[in-house]
Amino acid sequence: MKEDISIILCDRQAVIFHAKETVLPGEIKMMKALRRVWNVLFSAVIFWKWTQMIRGSDGSFASHGLKSLKWFTVLSNLLAAVACIAWLILTASDDERKSRLAETIKFVAAVSVALTLVTVMFFLGPVFGYETMFTGPNLWFHLLVPVLAGLEFMLLNREPMHARQQRLATVPMLLYGIGYIGNNAVNGIGEWPHTNDWYAFLSWGWAAGIGIFAAIIAVTRLLASLLAAGNRIFSKLLHVDHA
Repeated sequence: MKEDISIILCDRQAVIFHAKETVLPGEIKMMKALRRVWNVLFSAVIFWKWTQMIRGSDGSFASHGLKSLKWFTVLSNLLAAVACIAWLILTASDDERKSRLAETIKFVAAVSVALTLVTVMFFLGPVFGYETMFTGPNLWFHLLVPVLAGLEFMLLNREPMHARQQRLATVPMLLYGIGYIGNNAVNGIGEWPHTNDWYAFLSWGWAAGIGIFAAIIAVTRLLASLLAAGNRIFSKLLHVDHA
């Protein structure tokens, strides 16, 4: 009899402890609803800032019009906006496979804009000045979008990002590098200001340029690992188990 009582008490304590660490269904629905509002607003702001850049009336350090699409900064931020829309569509139902895909797309976008932030902080900023880098829409594209996208992923993602997803996060930069090198190989490097080597990576030769892109892809992989690790840490702190 005493053993039965002990078992019941232990089970009751376990249930109470588990309840403290588990997010209730009502809280999940509320969080999902708030996140839907956030993704609508976030994507709208990104497209709005890009529209300002296209018009050329923002004073930003970038090409205007559709030529702005040659910069990885712009492409990665637009990817973040598209990822928001994809998340809204894929999470409209309770399909777990679609939800995992939605979070993976958000993860890839977060890593891409994180690469933009790192490039600005350690390369473009020291060369051109941080004030120039954070003028107009570039304040959003170079700083706010990367920080907010990273925080959203680390705090709210509930899907684990394993090595496979982390490798997938390097694909945008890999494709960009192939397109960049291929464009210069086919159309020629040219001369400033009409050069196709707008990042000047090929100034030291083809081998150096390809090596620079390889190094950038390695950094991207590292950023993917760091974001995934940050998400695991915050999940434990917030007592949220990955699905």
